[in-house]
Amino acid sequence: MKKIFLLLSIIFTYIAVSAQNDQYNAACAASRGGNSDLAFNILKRIIGVSYFNFDHLINDPDFNSLHKDKRWQPLIKKIQQVKLLNLKPDQLYTDFDLTVSALKEAHTGLYWYNTRPQFDSICNA
Repeated sequence: MKKIFLLLSIIFTYIAVSAQNDQYNAACAASRGGNSDLAFNILKRIIGVSYFNFDHLINDPDFNSLHKDKRWQPLIKKIQQVKLLNLKPDQLYTDFDLTVSALKEAHTGLYWYNTRPQFDSICNA
């Protein structure tokens, strides 16, 4: 059974590198397969970067084998130090507008061959 989990961890880690759930599942599979080094490496890479469901991670039975490892407590401390911003809607709109302005400045050619409404209608289709 451990070999199956190790195989799954390899598949999730190297084939679907960008999907956060696949990376999390790879860490679960590595942990259940007995490869704590790989599990910790994956978790260190995704915690606070692409994975934020900390309550689930801390209580996930797939990681029970890691709880005894000396690396578990520092990982938990890292989780506790991650602070997510609670932005108000007006702050989100301001951030969005800034992003749109930067995109327009960086890619001025977007509207060269189409009017802005024509281009926006193409993108919204």
